[in-house]
Order: sequence, then structure tokens, then C-alpha cells
Amino acid sequence: EGARAAGLMARTRLAAMRMAAGDQAAALKLVGEVLDKSPRDTDALLLRGDLRLSAGDAKGAIEDLRAASRDLPNSGPVLRALARAHLRNEEPSLAEEQLRRAIEVDATDVAAHADLVELMRHQGRDGEAMQMLREMARLFPADLVVQSAVLKAALAAHDYELAASAV
Repeated sequence: EGARAAGLMARTRLAAMRMAAGDQAAALKLVGEVLDKSPRDTDALLLRGDLRLSAGDAKGAIEDLRAASRDLPNSGPVLRALARAHLRNEEPSLAEEQLRRAIEVDATDVAAHADLVELMRHQGRDGEAMQMLREMARLFPADLVVQSAVLKAALAAHDYELAASAV
């Protein structure tokens, strides 16, 4: 298929397989081929963003992820990836902004909620983190992973009322 759409899609999928297998160089080469022919290919931009982030190039990852977010402005995974890149680039306020946007787009995004709680805890904002955990407990009463996290955090904070509600 060469440089036609199917060929570019196949290269992107092969790059994802190479990345999963740990062959970053081959994945980056394939993604580069796709982006040479189609600079706005969202899947390739996301993949290159992940590759750059894993290689320690947070600024490059942010550039790629922002470009991808132009076509996918309401994508939770893209917003969370941007948050991770901003954290790596030592920009916690921008990371928080992306996580809050992901939650605004999809209030049921457990991963975005959990990432925001972790960010708050790392910043020493334990009160806000506990408030967010209370909100998570309310929003996801049947989610065992959420309730387990709420239980652990509540016990650590000696908030036995919240711990009991999680149980």
C-alpha cells in the first residue's frame, strides 16, 4: 500500500507492536515514515509522543500530544498523556489543568481522578486529595479498585468514617 492510507495505518500499528516489544528505534523509524507523509496523523503523533516521553524528551512529547489533541480535544487518554508529559517537564499546574479537563470531559474517567489525587498528594495538598477521594467514593461506589484506594487513604489519614463507607 506504500504511502496510501492503509499503508500508513499498517506502519503505525507495526510501530505500536515494535514499541510494545521494546524496540524503540524501530518504532520511532516507522512513526517517522508515517509523519513524513502525513504530519497530522493522530495515531502516529500519539505514538511518537509516548516514545519521546519514554526517552525522556518531555518537551517533544508535549509538542506531539498537543498536535494530536487538536483533532481529539476531548480524548481522556490524550489529556492524561499530556498531563504525564507536563509532570515530566516539571509543570504540575499544567498537568493538573489537563487532568481537570479530562474529568470535565468524562466525569466517569477513574484514571483521571486517580491521577489528580496522586498529583495533589505529591504536592502536599492532602486535604484536597482527601476531598477528591470522597468524591470518587461517591461517584464510583461499586468500583473495587476505587474503594480499595479510598480505604487505604482514609486509614492512613485516620478518617475512619470514610474508611467505613469504603468498606
